[in-house]
Amino acid sequence: MNDRIGLSTVQTFLMALAIGLAVASNYFIFPLIEVAASNFGMNVVHSGMLITLTQLAYALGLIFLVPLGDVLDNKKLIVSLYAVVAVSALLIAFASSLWLFICGLLLVGAFCNKTKNQPLI
Repeated sequence: MNDRIGLSTVQTFLMALAIGLAVASNYFIFPLIEVAASNFGMNVVHSGMLITLTQLAYALGLIFLVPLGDVLDNKKLIVSLYAVVAVSALLIAFASSLWLFICGLLLVGAFCNKTKNQPLI
């Protein structure tokens, strides 16, 4: 007897969309680096550090946040991390200063990794 419960097409699409956006959130800064530099009065050469900081935060998140999946309930952890990433993305979108922008990038970089490594299933 096959009692396997499958996902509907809509659920599969929503999961794929959520994971795709989580992956992309770590890389949204790449095409916008010149715009961010001009918005915050940075030299374009120095604005490359924004990408480096985001990737560094991602690495730190891999080290410190991914192991939490072994200790905490994955569903609650992933929902919490998605909430942090959503708030961080809003912080980036509405940042009025360079420091708020950097804080948002660091938070997105650090907290989006768990959602990428262990998807919603």
